[in-house]
Amino acid sequence: MAGTVFNTTRSLTRKTGSVHNCFVLLLMLMVLAACEPMVKQESVEEPVAPAETPKKPAEKKVKAKPEVAPPGVAVLVSSDATAYTDIASQLVSKLGKRATLYNLNDDATRSKNVIETVQASNAQQVVTIGLLASRAAHSLKNKQVVYCQVFNHEDMSLVKPWMKGVSMVPSADRLFAIWKQLDPKLTEVVLLSGKNKEHLVEKATASAQKAGVKLIHRAVTTDLDMIYVVKNLPQSVQGIWLLPDNRVLSNRAIREVMSYSVKHGKQVAAFHPDIMKLGALLSVQYNNEDVVNTVIKRLDSAVGKKIIPGDDVVMLRDADILINVNVANRMGLSVPDYLKNLVYVP
Repeated sequence: MAGTVFNTTRSLTRKTGSVHNCFVLLLMLMVLAACEPMVKQESVEEPVAPAETPKKPAEKKVKAKPEVAPPGVAVLVSSDATAYTDIASQLVSKLGKRATLYNLNDDATRSKNVIETVQASNAQQVVTIGLLASRAAHSLKNKQVVYCQVFNHEDMSLVKPWMKGVSMVPSADRLFAIWKQLDPKLTEVVLLSGKNKEHLVEKATASAQKAGVKLIHRAVTTDLDMIYVVKNLPQSVQGIWLLPDNRVLSNRAIREVMSYSVKHGKQVAAFHPDIMKLGALLSVQYNNEDVVNTVIKRLDSAVGKKIIPGDDVVMLRDADILINVNVANRMGLSVPDYLKNLVYVP
């Protein structure tokens, strides 16, 4: 009995010691934990992803348009007249391989055959020089036509969306600028022509105004009508501008107009140097190179289009001008040094 109690006591003592030891260990851990320094925990912000740079939309690659070869050009000359062939020669030279030259030789039958040939050709553009060629080309289909060296195009109804012209009247800007320099007292000039020249008159009037000159237009119907108008001009009119209008300007009319002008001291700007022999003060003509360049510009502006853009008839920007020094001296006009290169002695 006593042995049993002893064993039980020893067993409890052993267990009690074990519990005690656990308690002591736990207490020591608590003390150690209490002795550790307090560590301040700093809040850590989550990293913010950088804002994305907006992407530029992908550029569309534009395919370069293939270069289109300039179209072929048929050049139709009305006749062998120098006024036509000189321009044709320069035109063909500048157009090079694009150009094919046809001379109608002033023959209506030949012109019909040539038009049939041009219509069947690959030439997309046509240049006509002179009235015969221009009238013949009026019947073409699906071509672009630029005409030149035609004065009375209004009477022939040549203009269409695909057929337009280049004027054969020289630059009025240059004419009035030089005329005014030659005679600073010039204030009033009359322009004589047949009917249907309103577009020309409008442009010429503006050019005269720039030079301080009043331009009066007189439309006449016959050569006799022109002679009558000239002989009844008011005294205030100092100058006369004659245009190459064969509807109203015959050889007789030219001689009578010039005779009256010389007798009454009227200054005349004529359209050909030969008229200076009759007493014209100035000769004013179109410049061939200006005509050719203007024709080519019209062709180039129409490439790839169904119509020819711009005015029905484009005015010229240059002029070949000569001064009759004998007439100038007789009228008491002195030619400035910078115009001496224009002096002409008939």
